Amino acid sequence: MSAAGIVDMDMGPGGDGSCDVDVGGCYYHGTYVPTDAEVTAYQNSHPDPWASNIKYGYYGFYFLVAALGLAIAMNVFQKLVQYHRLSTTSPGKTGSLQAKMYAIVRWANYVRLPWSLQRFVAPVWTSGTFAQTLLLGVGFLYCTAYCFGITYYYRPPFYGSAPLGLRSEYLAMAMLPFLFMLAQKRNLIGTLTGTPYQKLQVLHQGVSGLHFYMSLVHTISMSIRGQRELGLNSHIYISGFAALVPLIWLCVASLPVFRTKAYEGFWVLHMSAVIAYLGTLWWHVYPELNSPNYMYATFAIFAWGFLLRVGWLIYRNLTLHKAEVSLSSTGAVLMSIRTRMRWGAGQHVFLRFFTVHPLESHPFSVASLPGAGDEHEMKFIVQPRDGLTKALANKAAGGSLTLNVFVDGPLGDCEDLRAYDSAMLFAGGSGISHVLPVFLDLVSCLRGEGGRRSRCARVELVWAVRTLDALKWFESDILAAIAGVSEDAVSVRVFVTAEPADISKADGSDDEKSSTKDEKAPSRIEIGQGRPQVRALIQKRTEEWTGRVALGTCGPLELVTDCSNAAAAAQLDILSGVAKCEEVHLASEIFAW
Repeated sequence: MSAAGIVDMDMGPGGDGSCDVDVGGCYYHGTYVPTDAEVTAYQNSHPDPWASNIKYGYYGFYFLVAALGLAIAMNVFQKLVQYHRLSTTSPGKTGSLQAKMYAIVRWANYVRLPWSLQRFVAPVWTSGTFAQTLLLGVGFLYCTAYCFGITYYYRPPFYGSAPLGLRSEYLAMAMLPFLFMLAQKRNLIGTLTGTPYQKLQVLHQGVSGLHFYMSLVHTISMSIRGQRELGLNSHIYISGFAALVPLIWLCVASLPVFRTKAYEGFWVLHMSAVIAYLGTLWWHVYPELNSPNYMYATFAIFAWGFLLRVGWLIYRNLTLHKAEVSLSSTGAVLMSIRTRMRWGAGQHVFLRFFTVHPLESHPFSVASLPGAGDEHEMKFIVQPRDGLTKALANKAAGGSLTLNVFVDGPLGDCEDLRAYDSAMLFAGGSGISHVLPVFLDLVSCLRGEGGRRSRCARVELVWAVRTLDALKWFESDILAAIAGVSEDAVSVRVFVTAEPADISKADGSDDEKSSTKDEKAPSRIEIGQGRPQVRALIQKRTEEWTGRVALGTCGPLELVTDCSNAAAAAQLDILSGVAKCEEVHLASEIFAW
C-alpha cells in the first residue's frame, strides 16, 4: 500500500507541523514524504510496483493447481488400470519397465519415518509419507524462493509497502481456499484425487503451516515498514495483529500433543477460532486489490462444505436410527444399528448420540458388510478411551441398552483390492473393524458370491490382539466366511501380544491349557505369540507369491508405520529383482490423524 491515505495528527518533537503526509512533498521527523506522483514514479522504476504484486498470488495458485492436476492424473490412471484388470479374464502381466515405475512411485508414497523416530515426532507433528513431505517441502522452498530470492525487500520510508510483505501476503492468500477445502469431510480435492479426507489431513496441516509461515513473514516485514514511518497504530496493523492471534491458536492448538488432550472439545474450539480468523482477516484485507476474491472463494468453500454435510446428514436420518449398545467380556463396546443406507468395505461413519455427549460426533469403522435386502445391519467394535467412548461403556456396564443416534456417512476410502492376485491384511486390536469387511468382501468374491469380478485368489488375515478373548468379537464371522474354502486360498493368523503368563491364566490351569486353547482357537485360525514381525511376513510373501499383491492395514500408528515401511521395502525388492511378485500395493488406515 502506498503512503497516500495514512493520516498523522501528531507531528511530535522535531516534526514540521505544516507537513501533511496525505499530500506529501514535505519532511516528517527529518524524513522526506513524497507526493503520490513521486511514489508512483519511484515504484514504476523499481521491481514490483504495488498493484503488480497480485501476481504472486497467481503463482501460488498455479503451484497448487499443478500439484492437484498431477494427483488427479494419477488417480484417473489408477482407476483405468483397475477397471481394465477387473474387466478382463486374461491372466495379464505387468511389463518390467512399468513394474519398476510403479515401484518407484509407490516407494515414495509408502515410506515413512521408522517407528523408533516417529514415536518421538508424532506427539508434536503429524508426519506423512515421503511423497507428502516432499510436496510440502517443495511448497516451502517455492514460497521461500519467491519471498527471499527476490532481494528487493523494502522501499524507502513513505514510498509504499514492503515488497517482501506483499509477496508473502498474496502467497498466503492463495493457499486459503485450498486450506479450507482440504479440511472438509466431503471435498472436491478428495473426490478428484480419490484420496479420503482423513489422509488429506496431513496436507491440510502442512498447508496450514505454510500459510502461517507466509503470514509471519508478512506481519514482520510490514511491521518493520510501519515502524519506519508512522508506527503501528492504524487500522491495517491493528486488524493484522487481530487476525494473527486466532491463526496462532489454530496452528498451535492443532498439534497432536494438544489436540489429543482436548479431543472432545477440539472441534468446538477449532471452529470458533476459524470463524474468528475469517472475520478478522476480512477486516484486515478488505478492500485491498484482489485479496477479497480469495476470501470470497474461501467463504464459498466453507459454506458449501457445511451445507453439503448438514444436508446429507438430514437426508440420511429422515428415519431415526437406533443403536443397540452392549459391553463385551473384554470391556469393548459392541454396537449394532439397523439402517437402509449402504456402505463399502473399509468405510466408516460418524455417530452422534442424543443422550450421550450430544454436541460431539465420533468416527467409527463399520465392521460389517451390507446385506442383500433393503435393511442392513451396521456393526461396530469400540475400545473405550475418554469422552464419548468411555461414557458409552459406562452406560452399557449396567446391561444392554438402546440409544437414538444420528449417522453421518458413509465416509472414507472404499479401496478395491479385488484387482490384485493376492491380498495380505494386517489389523491391530479394534483396527479389525476396518480390515474385517475388506477380508469378508474378498473371501465372498473368492467363493463366487455377489456376482462381482475378482482376480484375488489368495487372502491372508493377520490380526494382533492383546488377549485371545478378543477373538470372540468376530470369531463366528471369520469362521462362517472361510468355511469350505481351501486353506491354501484363505488363512487367518492371530498374534496374542500379552505375556505368556497372562494367556495361560486366560486359558486356565496348566493341566487344562491344551483343551481350553483348542476351544478358544478353532483349527482354521492359527495362533501366534508376541507381536507379528510385519517386515518378515511381507517379505516372505513377496518372495513366494507371484503376480500382483495387495496389502491392507489398520490399527495403531506403530503397526501402520511398520506396514508402510515394509511395503516400501518391497518396492526396493521389486526393483532389485529379489521379489517374485510384480507389484505390491498398500491400502492403509490409521486410527486418528
